Amino acid sequence: MWASRCPPLPLPRTDGATLTANPSPAPPHPRWRRRLLPLTGLVLVGVGLFIFYRPTPRPTPPDPKADNLEPAVVSSVRAAREQVLAAPSSAKAWGYFGEVLLANELEDEARICFTEAERLEPGTARWPYLRAVPLLNRGDAEAAVTHLRRAVELADEQNQAPRLVLAETLLLLGRPTEAEPHIRHAREQKPDDPRARFDAGLLAAAGQDWETARGHLLGCLDSPYSRQRARVHLAAVCRRLGDAAKADDYQAEADRLPPDWDWVDPTVAGYQRWAVKKKNSYKIAESLEAQGRFAEAVRVVAPVAEEYPDDDTAQLELGRLLAQKGDYQEAEVALRRARQLAPHKVHAHYYLSLVRLQLGEAHERAGDKTRAGAYYQDTASLARAALAVKPDYGFAHMALGLALKHLGRPAEALTELQQAVLCSPEYAEIHKHLADLLADLGRRDEARVRYEQALRLAPPEAPWRAAAQARLADLQKPAKKPGG
Repeated sequence: MWASRCPPLPLPRTDGATLTANPSPAPPHPRWRRRLLPLTGLVLVGVGLFIFYRPTPRPTPPDPKADNLEPAVVSSVRAAREQVLAAPSSAKAWGYFGEVLLANELEDEARICFTEAERLEPGTARWPYLRAVPLLNRGDAEAAVTHLRRAVELADEQNQAPRLVLAETLLLLGRPTEAEPHIRHAREQKPDDPRARFDAGLLAAAGQDWETARGHLLGCLDSPYSRQRARVHLAAVCRRLGDAAKADDYQAEADRLPPDWDWVDPTVAGYQRWAVKKKNSYKIAESLEAQGRFAEAVRVVAPVAEEYPDDDTAQLELGRLLAQKGDYQEAEVALRRARQLAPHKVHAHYYLSLVRLQLGEAHERAGDKTRAGAYYQDTASLARAALAVKPDYGFAHMALGLALKHLGRPAEALTELQQAVLCSPEYAEIHKHLADLLADLGRRDEARVRYEQALRLAPPEAPWRAAAQARLADLQKPAKKPGG
């Protein structure tokens, strides 16, 4: 159309003159060409739209080789994979499959799943956060930062874990300036959060502000989530401040304390539920046990013990946790099975002796001294079996000493408890039991020393702490004179 409006072109003449052309119109395009042009345009537009909007090919759901996997892991992985095959467009299915894989240490396969889950559901914080977990586990902190930043942008303000993990990762990378606003934000949201307070101490230490670091870390000493690690860092901070004596005290306390509880992280706790690999199940149960959540720990280990009835470790762990939960009859069944499977191992003998001791004390409280005495005899026999395997096992000496005490044989009991302290001087409870017997025997000065040592070594939540403090206070009073 626009070509028809162009001015006429001057055409040369053979005689040199110039004429204005008024040429005859060009022949029209053939009809088929006129029809083809619009069609070609539509095709080109369609191709462009297809290229722009074409669906991204979905990855094939991972299918780990079963050769080196435990049967329970194979079963869980296959069941989760079937959910993805049944609903390949479901972020939930892909995410669940990834969590099962991650919980059972199949991290490379898990990353594929979380990547697809995030592509299908880009507005959910869970998926980028879980994409970061395998990277952090293998030490690739730099690569994890990108995913953690996205998780923080999407996360609920009530869940500060992604923000604090990002801050800790940035501190690890030597970038405290970037970490600072995240730690400050977390503390503004939850001022009493032990993790945020601890991270504030790390941030101050990174800036060599040792006094501020000490102030933050001192606020972490009583939390079961941070009491050990706070002491370790306080030891380093006190050395920087020139207080070597206090540094030594904090380090000694840290060495005596049990491991801290895992930081509260709902996302991590969520995927750990799917751990069926034995090692992972034991690790999760250990963390729950440290928090006093024995019923939950039992629920983690019980399926493992059922899946592997001939695994002495599985039976031992189940029996030990059942005993702490107070289910002594069920605990005894599992521990006897463990002892039968591995009579050469000390722990089954020892834990079974403790169960029999607890049952004996229960019958004694109920007034049935005859049955109680039978249980105490069993306790002594099992403790001796443990010592036959490992003669320097302090806890077995302790169990034997307590059984002999209940059986009315205090001199023999004293010998065993003293030996227990010699074998395991770092355990507060053994000092406490020796102190109790010494106090009962009227050996006040020796008892006072043992109570003081027990209380120095005891963790803050030790259930016997208050009773020991009361007996120590009584021993520190002047002894009453006979007839006074």
